[in-house]
Amino acid sequence: MAGWPDPGSPLWTPELHWLLDRSIALVRADLGGHDWLSPGPELPRERGPAWRHLYVYAYLALIDVVTGVLLRLVAA
Repeated sequence: MAGWPDPGSPLWTPELHWLLDRSIALVRADLGGHDWLSPGPELPRERGPAWRHLYVYAYLALIDVVTGVLLRLVAA
């Protein structure tokens, strides 16, 4: 998780926080869906690693959720 800002860091902007929360919510809401999600906006790479890798962090944040969904599907 190198490059991700510490919670008190000035790099943790409200804009970045909102985008991460929104990305996680969109993917979570679509779990089990059959269509492709539309890609998110291109992020400003020059703003640093947190912006460059935001979508990776969003998917990593969903590992427990996805594991739970898959376990329920397998058990059904």
